[in-house]
Amino acid sequence: MGISIRCSNLKRDRPLLVRFLQEFLAHQYNEHRFDWLYLENPHGPARAWTAVDEANGTLVGVAAAFPRRVCAAQNTVLGYVLGDFCVHPSFRSLGPALQLQRACLEMLESALPSLGYDFPSKTMVAVYRRLGAEPRECMLRLAKPLRVDRQIASRVKSHLVARGLKALGNRALNWHSARPSAQQSEEIALHDGACGQEFTILAAHLRNREQFSVERTAEYLNWRFLAHPFQRFEFLTARRKKVLAAYLIFAHAGEDARIVDLRGMDDTELLRNLVLHAVETLRKRGVMTVSVSILAWHSYVKLYRIKVFVLAKFPLARRRGIKESEPLLEAGILDSMGILELVEFVEQEFAIRVSDDELVPENFKSIEQIAGFVSRKQSEDSRTNRARIA
Repeated sequence: MGISIRCSNLKRDRPLLVRFLQEFLAHQYNEHRFDWLYLENPHGPARAWTAVDEANGTLVGVAAAFPRRVCAAQNTVLGYVLGDFCVHPSFRSLGPALQLQRACLEMLESALPSLGYDFPSKTMVAVYRRLGAEPRECMLRLAKPLRVDRQIASRVKSHLVARGLKALGNRALNWHSARPSAQQSEEIALHDGACGQEFTILAAHLRNREQFSVERTAEYLNWRFLAHPFQRFEFLTARRKKVLAAYLIFAHAGEDARIVDLRGMDDTELLRNLVLHAVETLRKRGVMTVSVSILAWHSYVKLYRIKVFVLAKFPLARRRGIKESEPLLEAGILDSMGILELVEFVEQEFAIRVSDDELVPENFKSIEQIAGFVSRKQSEDSRTNRARIA
């Protein structure tokens, strides 16, 4: 079977693309979603490619790329996130999929030498590997149970017993949950209405400290989240002296919720309070579980892993409920031997080597500073490895 790959005219091919994607990708696909995703993106229109059976002209596959303005090393470049890859069931051997995705990548590269990225399924990872592209990172899904009702109901048949166990379990979960700092200096509240210029100002401030991120202006946030055709997103904002300092975006549907974005000043306590407010808001709504998907290399993951080790290894840290910014040595949580244990953990967990010269308070004073040190070491090692390859 011969297949030809063609660049698609979005407006002309709109009915054909919508029908194909609705039938073979997602049943909820419709014209409204297509217009929102392909035509109304403030970063520019999408690009799409179609695979056509040369024997009869039938559409057998679609691939697309959606533009994203990306802040990288204090510069803004046009990038693309790949998506809506779909092949007709009769053509789902590896050959047609490879042909379609290869053509998509080659045409993108020849037209606009920019960066591209994807969050592929396991099936798509196999396609990319055949094209010589290996996954650079993996995503982690972190989940926090807020209520035990669903778990109890699935295991206990007696309604009377289940009701008592639910009450006890929910009380225990609530008791063990962390609370926002009582001395917080920010005002946290649900955001009402569209995102204004203050979100663009915050994005401009944050771009100077991030190595790689999508440009999140007010225009982009309004399109990506508030104008979404069939998902409802909510914003929780933190302001200091009436100035936007951070925000969290979450989606709540049924018994579960997920945090989809968290942005703000480089202040762990501020971001922690924002997350805890979101958790408490969702708990009051009766949500069972809140989750977040995050890249494995993200600084928040490092912070979490280091804190888990400290809490598990040092009893005083558990008793005191240590904060990420609290000095470990001054608080008596670690002694010199404890520091060596922590260093050994950091080296093994994050595949770095800590030299004697780096065993200074600036690097190991608190959990927060240890996580920052690990991030710097990994960046240095990555640059060194790239230089060796070059």
